[in-house]
Amino acid sequence: MADDTVTRPPAGPRRPPSLRALAGRGRTLAGRATELIGQAAGVVRTLPGALLPRGEGGDGSESITGYVSGHRMAAGARVARAAVTISFEGGELRVLQHFGSRVVGWGSFPLDAAQLAGGEVLDAAGLGYSLDDLFDRGGFSRRHVVGALSGRRARSALLEVPPVGGEADLGEAVAEEAARQLGHVPGESYLFWERAVRLRHGRAVFAVVIPQEPLLLLLEALETAHVRPESLDLKPLALARAANQRDAIIASLEADGFDVVIVADDLPVAIRSAPLPTGVSEQGAREHLVAEVVRALADCRGGRTPVDSESRVFVAGARADELLREQLRLQTGHEIGTLAPPAYYPLDFPVAEQLANVGLALKRE
Repeated sequence: MADDTVTRPPAGPRRPPSLRALAGRGRTLAGRATELIGQAAGVVRTLPGALLPRGEGGDGSESITGYVSGHRMAAGARVARAAVTISFEGGELRVLQHFGSRVVGWGSFPLDAAQLAGGEVLDAAGLGYSLDDLFDRGGFSRRHVVGALSGRRARSALLEVPPVGGEADLGEAVAEEAARQLGHVPGESYLFWERAVRLRHGRAVFAVVIPQEPLLLLLEALETAHVRPESLDLKPLALARAANQRDAIIASLEADGFDVVIVADDLPVAIRSAPLPTGVSEQGAREHLVAEVVRALADCRGGRTPVDSESRVFVAGARADELLREQLRLQTGHEIGTLAPPAYYPLDFPVAEQLANVGLALKRE
């Protein structure tokens, strides 16, 4: 292992219950999606629930080489077998290579604007061919891949449903409530949910509704690239997993959009993902994100799971800087936390920019 490697020891990563459930077996964001999507001819087959192979932990034998286009990448026969996470930001692909919780390589690669915009697929076939070429040139493993889906068209909420007799009745009750509050339409969107907390007079579940189109387009592109993802996750949930806090406010600012996630008592009680106005200035982008964080906090006040006044703000994304951190501190009244995901990574690893990919890598830990 290179001398500059490793700053954060994985000190028993804690998993918020709802995030763990969405990332695990059974009723998972990836598992249930691929079961449904597997029924669509020519898109993707049902995939296994396991995310990463065990027993591959870094032991110092990895080979790390230089920089490729300004980003450190891994090299060598053993490292070429590293698991891979991928996420799309604006018009670029971000890749992270890892053995368990040890990061061994990362990179950021621009893509054709006609294929991808705002992290969403426009041309599935064209993007697939680009990814195929990129995986070939980078020597990335296609066997153990976890991907992120943009949260911009997803809707989520903590839903309260009445007591019911059994699991099937609960599913029907959740579907009805998701249709009413989140606009879920069977055949047009996918619904994923997990029990969150039991209440004296009802039951609460964390539910996510994702339109079919962006999910199917992404999977079509990956299939064209001969990449069969073991799992897909929403980017906001990956960010929350990497923050690894019981109570947290996560604010991520990218070139053309933002994500806001508020975690209270281990529950993602608010998720906001949206594009930035076209042509917005650096300061305008900061102000836009800060306003969304303030609005999300206001909406959470008085809720079933209120935000702890001691919660810290964790700032991520390629446009995270000290000015943004200071504005968030002043406008929200919450102190700024230091990003320290439970993973090993080199000193020069861009944690803020790659935070979502780290969250994807932690799914099976």
